[in-house]
Amino acid sequence: MSLKAMDHLEVIKLLCKDFWYGIFRKQIDKLQTNHRGVFVLKDYSFRWMHQCSCGTDVVLNKVNVHVLQFPCGLLYFIAAFIRVSKYLR
Repeated sequence: MSLKAMDHLEVIKLLCKDFWYGIFRKQIDKLQTNHRGVFVLKDYSFRWMHQCSCGTDVVLNKVNVHVLQFPCGLLYFIAAFIRVSKYLR
């Protein structure tokens, strides 16, 4: 099936299964949508976050945000590359 024939749900599933696995050697643990129809990807054992604290320290929380920006950027990049970025926010 070509990417043009795929709907946005199939593309998101492709990103969660194949692309995520290719980068992090595991699939996304959970894919769901919120009440606004935005896809929420959950990886409960994301290795990059194991060393980060989830405390109330403002500095640590800023570090956590920066750690998560890279995988989010990867998803946006590949979605733009295959021309489905209009489905991402």
